[in-house]
Amino acid sequence: MNAPENAPEPDERRQQILDEVEQAGLGISSWQAVNAVLETLGEVLPYGTAAYLAASLPDDVGAAVGRHFPVDNAVGDVGRAEFTTAVARRCGCAVDEAEPVIRAVTEAVAAVVPLGVMVNVEHVTPEPLLDLMPHPA
Repeated sequence: MNAPENAPEPDERRQQILDEVEQAGLGISSWQAVNAVLETLGEVLPYGTAAYLAASLPDDVGAAVGRHFPVDNAVGDVGRAEFTTAVARRCGCAVDEAEPVIRAVTEAVAAVVPLGVMVNVEHVTPEPLLDLMPHPA
């Protein structure tokens, strides 16, 4: 897959993600937030979708999306509380602070990946988590 002519280089996309998350003023490291959200999201997405998302991100950012086992379906019914608790644990924030972290990271990621990637992610995201994801236009 070739990048569009004016697409930013991978390092620029990485920095764009980190800058957008930093601008959200979350009170935690932007890199820590990105890793926490993407690792947790990678555990609930089907393997193929997680791989598609990871491949669409700069290598070091996409590495966080890795799945620990290759199953091409979502990992059961993941509830909102379970998801936000896992993100909070990984980023070292309070559970009630996790939703803004999730939104900031997913919005930053959506800004640098092709629209089709986020459409695919939204399509397979468990229903209790949908409002935490940006909705592709």
